[in-house]
Amino acid sequence: MKKKLIVTCLAVASAVVCALSVSACNSGNDNSNDGKHKHTYSETWASDENYHWHAATCEHTDNVKGKEKHSYTNGVCKCYALAPDVPDSTGLDFFKEKDEESYWVCGLGTVMTNYVKIPAMHNGLPVTGIFSNAFYQSTGIKSIYFPASMTNICDMFSGYNSLECVAVASDSENYYCVNNCIVEKATDSIAFACNSSVIPADGSIREIGNYAFCGLTLLTEINIPDCITKIGNGAFSRCKFTSVTIPAGVTEISDRLFYACASLKTVNLPNGITSIGRIAFSECTSLKNITLPNSVTSIDYQAFSDSAITEITIPDGLTTIGEKAFYNCESLTTITIPNSVTEIGHVAFEDCERLSRIIYKGTVNEWKAIEKDPYYINTGSYIVYCTDGKLDSSGKPVPEEWA
Repeated sequence: MKKKLIVTCLAVASAVVCALSVSACNSGNDNSNDGKHKHTYSETWASDENYHWHAATCEHTDNVKGKEKHSYTNGVCKCYALAPDVPDSTGLDFFKEKDEESYWVCGLGTVMTNYVKIPAMHNGLPVTGIFSNAFYQSTGIKSIYFPASMTNICDMFSGYNSLECVAVASDSENYYCVNNCIVEKATDSIAFACNSSVIPADGSIREIGNYAFCGLTLLTEINIPDCITKIGNGAFSRCKFTSVTIPAGVTEISDRLFYACASLKTVNLPNGITSIGRIAFSECTSLKNITLPNSVTSIDYQAFSDSAITEITIPDGLTTIGEKAFYNCESLTTITIPNSVTEIGHVAFEDCERLSRIIYKGTVNEWKAIEKDPYYINTGSYIVYCTDGKLDSSGKPVPEEWA
């Protein structure tokens, strides 16, 4: 009887330990681990009005590490959050709108601090916007605060930045801040982000706006939740993460989406993507391979130009390969093209000097019927492998004993 009681107690204790372990993983406690998964955390700080913490970069986005209240030195916390009593920045450059009823910030002016607190008023008029290149090359700014008067918040750096904290007045009618993301209320879209931003996975966000994450040099990981259905132009251009997975609800890769993401090595695209936009993967100098889903029907201007692509298969059903689509892809050796293609744009493969094989899934006559400009300019001595024969780069038949 005593032995059975001991066994029963041990079983109950084991169940309690397991339950606590699972609870810890779900509750957001520091350094929790469910036994199979080890949480990873951002090196930068996430924050709200009162606290800062390190957010999880794995799928358990509600988990945090090192959460503590703000402590200010000269009005700035170590997470770069600003104290409520920090005065507005003075010395900013402003531009009066044509209606002469408001001002936009157009430059950093004489501001020397590592933070910018935009005033709500200037010369008696509201400050309502900021120009897209207002803080161009201002890499020392760590924190920005937006007043409630703002009606237009967009990428203001137009390049690389080390911004770590963003905030907006709590009484703003147009924007709110969550997980260090500035969200436009009317569209449920992230308008502006920083290096510590984490995209909410609770379904409250549907879109990522144009250039929202552009140039974030400290953002080495990105998790795009399934609730996202649209990603704007240039949203992740010039970022430093190495891999990205596009959620199933997204139907197009927008223009410049990953432009100049020099560290990007792995891209997972869902079936449902219909187009690859202009300059979408241009200058992705670490991207050697990518699988295009069968749903893709067009590849636009310079979509993969200056990338490290070594070989690529164009999916069946695609009709257009855009102008300069693979321009200066110096490592490209092989490309497979379906017979659904009806147009190959101007110099689509220019300066692809290692290109040696074009595998065409159609006949010689079908290949010749494709509308194409002189895409072979400065390109290697490739051979087109058709289903009923081979052609050299000038379009002449290649004898069977060759290649």
